[in-house]
Amino acid sequence: MMKMATGSFIHVLKRKSSFERTAVGFKNEDQIVAANIDIVFICMSLNKDYNLSRLERYLSVAWNSGAIPIVVLTKADLCDNVQQKQAEIGSIVIGADIVTTSNLDTSSIDMLLPYIKEGSTAAFIGSSGVGKSTLINRLAGQEILSTKEIHQDDKGRHASTRRKLILFTKRRSSH
Repeated sequence: MMKMATGSFIHVLKRKSSFERTAVGFKNEDQIVAANIDIVFICMSLNKDYNLSRLERYLSVAWNSGAIPIVVLTKADLCDNVQQKQAEIGSIVIGADIVTTSNLDTSSIDMLLPYIKEGSTAAFIGSSGVGKSTLINRLAGQEILSTKEIHQDDKGRHASTRRKLILFTKRRSSH
């Protein structure tokens, strides 16, 4: 049996950012998905899931939210033309940093550490299977979220089934 933690509210913060989507159903209302996010890591894999139109949509949502977007390109080790894709992405990503990562190169993931500041809240968004959970696990220095290997057709697998707030202290970089 799982024991639920209890707590109490001390103060309600003024909303400084808000991720919204159209609510499911018949009404044309917005639904707040997350609030008070400082940094949003927009994750897109460089393998078969690569999609510039989707990245543009994520960037639009991120800029409209009030958070600072950082584009994180994952699975660089599975891409034959990384530089070409970086150039394509650079042409549409104005005003946001781009970080290219590979699960096989820990130092590439460490490049995300300077963006995670004490007292700030970061969110990871992106399609299923792009490597969000793997990135979070590497940044935390431990397996917090479950992950799965990619399919033989080079597509990622959906491993996470819920949203989760994770509090972690910065680990030392691996280099």
